[in-house]
Amino acid sequence: MKVLFIGNSFTYFNDLPAMVQAMADAVGLDAQTRMVAFGGYFLRQHTDPEDKHYGEALEALKEPWDVVVLQEQSKAPAVAPEIFSEGVAKLMPYIEAAGAKPLFYMTWPYRQGSVKLESSGMEYREMFEKLTAAYETEMARYGASGVRVGEAFVTLQEKYPYITPYLPDCYHPNPAGTYLAARLFFRTLFGQDAPAPSCWCPEKLDRRVAQIISEGL
Repeated sequence: MKVLFIGNSFTYFNDLPAMVQAMADAVGLDAQTRMVAFGGYFLRQHTDPEDKHYGEALEALKEPWDVVVLQEQSKAPAVAPEIFSEGVAKLMPYIEAAGAKPLFYMTWPYRQGSVKLESSGMEYREMFEKLTAAYETEMARYGASGVRVGEAFVTLQEKYPYITPYLPDCYHPNPAGTYLAARLFFRTLFGQDAPAPSCWCPEKLDRRVAQIISEGL
């Protein structure tokens, strides 16, 4: 299976595509992942001729892919769903030409109680619900699926408040957060549970934390 990830730092922090690839390799599945992601990017920037990285995603999409993962700027779906929708619409013809299925990377609200969340002008649950609604709208528009990573972040903190999926900046994922996301992507892509931490675990993640994530979500 060939999977192209298009997004920004939520994708490249801790290298989510490589983590999914490592899980597949650990259990002998045929997989190839690639990433086109730049800090703070909106999806529409990937098709903007004026953008400094213009053409990189489009060049990658000239190859055949099975799945193309789309991840929008962290709060855009919640505060400007029309911008999110525009970015998806511009990329979709290229995804279709590549013979791929779109898959949405449904992201999370900023950490509850953080200055980062306060600066967004939204409450924690409000941001989560608005993000989810915007992703679901695009999924319905294109008959696509989504990986509900944001929902898993919320659930993780409710069930295990002593484990955080966030870096100290309160919005980027730490290794635990990316590992959680990778397990969800693996399940969606391959139709089976990700390998246990005893089979494969990120070097920067405490195996006890990985075990809790693998068993609890």
